Amino acid sequence: MYNSILTYSWAFTFVLLSVCGISVLLMPIVVSSYIGLLLVCIIFGFTFASSFSFTPSILVSIVDLDDFTCAYGLVLLVQGVGMIAGPPIAGAIYEMTLR
Repeated sequence: MYNSILTYSWAFTFVLLSVCGISVLLMPIVVSSYIGLLLVCIIFGFTFASSFSFTPSILVSIVDLDDFTCAYGLVLLVQGVGMIAGPPIAGAIYEMTLR
């Protein structure tokens, strides 16, 4: 039973993050319509949250429970570095391309 829950969790996370990626790809297309952009942003928000809510359950299946706190801390560290470094890098790309 535990393996079926784990498989379901991985599959559900994959589907939600795929929908999240598709919503990001749709943003430049629907930017001219406020309602369209609003709906795509709502879809993005709900589906992106799965990356944070499913992380502990998937991580428990990968590492032992004794090592969970250290592993979860490392995952949050890596996510934090990406969140801190991402916007300045995106700004630099924006400035270099003048777009």
